[in-house]
Amino acid sequence: MIRHVKVDADVGSLLQELSRDLRSSGLSRIARVPAPRVGERYRDLLASLYKSSGNALATIWLEMDDGTRRIYSFYIRVDIDSPVRNLLEAPAVVNGHLIEIRGGDAEFRDYATLKFPVASEMFVQIEEMAELYRLSEDRISRERALESYYDWL
Repeated sequence: MIRHVKVDADVGSLLQELSRDLRSSGLSRIARVPAPRVGERYRDLLASLYKSSGNALATIWLEMDDGTRRIYSFYIRVDIDSPVRNLLEAPAVVNGHLIEIRGGDAEFRDYATLKFPVASEMFVQIEEMAELYRLSEDRISRERALESYYDWL
């Protein structure tokens, strides 16, 4: 059964929650969509999508050691009521939600929209999350490599 919860906080709180999860030692698996091409950074892919179309969607899947799955989704779009010419100078709004699956139960948490006065400020946040993601991905890869090495012995 899926339970819907409207959270009395904006996407900034959702970003803080994602940051905590990415730093957690209990994080065992991680994935994201859209997937960057080989040699391309995720943050650059999102920036490219935003610059070319005025919007981007980012989804991050996390699985914890206890089997809990957490799916973070962010929809980023330009606030087109702005008269500026460059999308990075225009205000941007971000909608977000979290789906948490624990056992047979799921909870859909809907967060209030967060508005950035200038889109480039939003990309500072994206840079921070992307770096945390990269560090988590590296840590998980190292742990898996060590596990398989010790299993082989």
